[in-house]
Amino acid sequence: MIKKHRGKNLASNHLAHHNTSKEFTPYIVSPSRIRDLTGVISRSRAYVLEQSDPGFPKRVRLSPSNTGWRYSELIAYIERRSAS
Repeated sequence: MIKKHRGKNLASNHLAHHNTSKEFTPYIVSPSRIRDLTGVISRSRAYVLEQSDPGFPKRVRLSPSNTGWRYSELIAYIERRSAS
């Protein structure tokens, strides 16, 4: 099932459909899209987790005013948390 968000198609369940192979092209999740892509972590919660949970991925700086998280690291974090 594909959802539309701001005119863009999004897979409805990214955790079930993400690429699990070792060869993939990593992409960056912007703070404004983190809930859309993870389904469970809001922007404000991500900021809190980044400061309080050492296992939560750190943002990468793309430009002086643009940051985001690596999608693969977010998915790995969610899978680790759901396994424990």
